[in-house]
Amino acid sequence: MAAGNSSRCGFDKLLTQLNQITVLEKTLSTFQNCEAIDEIWVIGKDTEILGKIKGSITGGHSRFESVKNGISHCQAFYDQEIRIIVHNAANPFLLPADLNNGLKQAKDKENLIFGFFTPNAIKSVNKEGIVNNIIDREQIFETQTPQISTLSNFSQALEVFRVRTLNSNITSEFELKNQEPKDEAELLFLLEQAIHVFECSPTNTKITYATDFSLNQTDHNFRLGMGEDSHKFADKFEADKPFRLGGVDVSAGRLSSDGNSDGDLILHALCNALLSAVGDKTFDPIAAPICKAGETKSTAYLAATLKYLKTNGHSLNIQQVLISLEGLQPRIAPQHDAIVQNLATLLAINSSQIGLTYTTGEGLNDCGKGLGMNAKVIVTVIK
Repeated sequence: MAAGNSSRCGFDKLLTQLNQITVLEKTLSTFQNCEAIDEIWVIGKDTEILGKIKGSITGGHSRFESVKNGISHCQAFYDQEIRIIVHNAANPFLLPADLNNGLKQAKDKENLIFGFFTPNAIKSVNKEGIVNNIIDREQIFETQTPQISTLSNFSQALEVFRVRTLNSNITSEFELKNQEPKDEAELLFLLEQAIHVFECSPTNTKITYATDFSLNQTDHNFRLGMGEDSHKFADKFEADKPFRLGGVDVSAGRLSSDGNSDGDLILHALCNALLSAVGDKTFDPIAAPICKAGETKSTAYLAATLKYLKTNGHSLNIQQVLISLEGLQPRIAPQHDAIVQNLATLLAINSSQIGLTYTTGEGLNDCGKGLGMNAKVIVTVIK
């Protein structure tokens, strides 16, 4: 949705530079890089057909009219059951991890809107400017975009609104505009269906005023974490403990770790990197009770680490995971894509956010001689 005139900003905010690209380009890049997105249409701005962008749609005199134009366009080209994701072009701070997680949640929730619960005290004020009620802030959800439903639901809701407007005897243009739904959630509410919410990072806010450009919220609480781990190989292969990397069996039926777990040094180093990003200790105290219970899969250690972080108030949006492996064996290249994709699934991020490199070690140390392997992991996160 890019059809606004930026009147409150005083200049075209969508074409304004933000970290060396325009606001519109930054917003679009998040959707361009999301594997779950098939096609993008831009309403209100002529846009180059590039990647998933299929073209532009004429905007309306209001947000609601622009939505109608977009839905009408889709009705002519697509099946009624496709999913429509409406997003403000002026919301460039949507985190890729939030988009991925929200879309996963939307798979079994037909109507889903993004936003966050307000941290502020909320009051109801009458027309005279006097507080007349105290509102429980735990029930106040600040709605942002994306807002998601099916083409069928959007079409039905527009028809319900059209019929209600015809039967209301409203004739003035001002009254008609005042009755328009302010966003897609208000429109979908006419269907009396459940509208679910996805709590995203509060960085996902709309640029409205010129001063909003000085609040580059994606830089707030930016953290860097680093972790390292090494494992030597066992003398004999243990079928119930194959050597794994990133949760993927890379043992080729002959490699096991000489330790209590499957020796997944990527996941072990990743756990330490995440903990170091928030200034916490090594993950050994988290892993010890799991190991003592007989669990050998390191995916359980990662799940416990993520739970520990969340329980202790560290809500992290992972931006990048950079991995460097050293060892003569096993060969990583044939398993590269499987490792990256499995890590992306475990962390609920895009595979494009993961970098994996490897070297043999040239026989210079035990890893380079094929006796074991070393992993270094760097993570960038927003806390």
